[in-house]
Amino acid sequence: MIHDIEALFRRGVLSERLFAGGFDPELLFVECHKCSRPIFWEKGRTTHILQDAGISVRDLDERCMIMSHGCPQCSPEETEFELQVVRLAPEGEPSLPDVFGTA
Repeated sequence: MIHDIEALFRRGVLSERLFAGGFDPELLFVECHKCSRPIFWEKGRTTHILQDAGISVRDLDERCMIMSHGCPQCSPEETEFELQVVRLAPEGEPSLPDVFGTA
């Protein structure tokens, strides 16, 4: 069983963060704030962005997401977009989302 888990880590199927007590950042939903389209990018990019922004994986949970202020679909003339990590309020609680920072 342990060998199976190690093989999954090597292949990138599982993230070691799942077993290190933090939320796996690669599970964060990423959405364009302008057009509401989901944004998909290569594996590992979310982790890299969060590290560059100084955001700890331990601060994240299943209510967190990344909002992009534009995307290639709605703003094709742009090549870089400001990103913001937000935590959505629990259902039934009217409030603005927590903002961790921008990248």
